[in-house]
Amino acid sequence: KIQLQTELENRITSPPLKIEDIKSENNIRFHRLQVKGEFLNTDQILLDNQIFQGQAGYHIITPLYPENSEDIAKILLIDRGWVPIEEDRSNIPSIKPIQGTVTITGIINQPPQPLVLEETPLAKHPIFPLLLQTIDFKKLETVLDHSIFPFLVQLQAESPYAYTTPPITFGVPANRHLGYAVQWFTMAIISLLYYFGINTRRHS
Repeated sequence: KIQLQTELENRITSPPLKIEDIKSENNIRFHRLQVKGEFLNTDQILLDNQIFQGQAGYHIITPLYPENSEDIAKILLIDRGWVPIEEDRSNIPSIKPIQGTVTITGIINQPPQPLVLEETPLAKHPIFPLLLQTIDFKKLETVLDHSIFPFLVQLQAESPYAYTTPPITFGVPANRHLGYAVQWFTMAIISLLYYFGINTRRHS
């Protein structure tokens, strides 16, 4: 786990990939990606039920059309960060459009997988901004009428197009695994000593 976490941290600090460097979606998570293109401002997505510092909110996800990409029909989903939910949930956050060609750098990641009690099917002609509980790339391809790279690109705090950016996490940290190991091995040793204590006692 320590070796894996070190490798992932090294990816974030390494030079960013270009869109043409992505020949496969395997083993690219947590690499940085730099891409030039145009935001599709009319196709905004709000990822609902995202908790940050104990407060519920949305992640703003804006599709981006890469410039001069070999996969000219594919678009990227850019996770621009988190915004809080207002007291009246009917008030949808206002997302300022970004015009023209931009260059962004973000971190390749997979979308969060929250608990979904009831999945709402996507309408064939939905109303944007699209309010979702999960990111299903295949379903979104139908709605957006574009092929989509099957990952998110998370913007960081230094990006001028980002909202509040939660830190990148690598899952359960190594020290927690170590704590679990110490706890369970300690319980095992105590149980073993108890077993020998009971079974080696002299009976009359």
